[in-house]
Amino acid sequence: MRRAAQPRPVGQKLEEFDAKFDAGEDISEYQEVSKGFRPGWEQKKVNVDIPVWMIDPLDTQARRIRQDFNRIAPNPAFSAIISAC
Repeated sequence: MRRAAQPRPVGQKLEEFDAKFDAGEDISEYQEVSKGFRPGWEQKKVNVDIPVWMIDPLDTQARRIRQDFNRIAPNPAFSAIISAC
C-alpha cells in the first residue's frame, strides 16, 4: 500500500524542491496521488450493435496479434491470459 504524501519538510524552500525535481530525484513522497485522475480517460459503458462483416476482420486481426504475441512471449502464464480473452 502506498503511504500518504508527506508535506514539504519544514525549512525546505520551494527552490530546493524544484532543484530535486529538476535533478531527477524521487519526489513521490511529496505527491498526493490517492485522488488523482486523468482528464479525458473517464470510462462509460455503451452497447453497440455492429454488423458481422465489420467484426470478422477484427477477429482475424486479434488472432494474428495473439499469434505474434505468443511468438514473442511463449511463457505459459501469458498464454493462459491470452487464451482466456
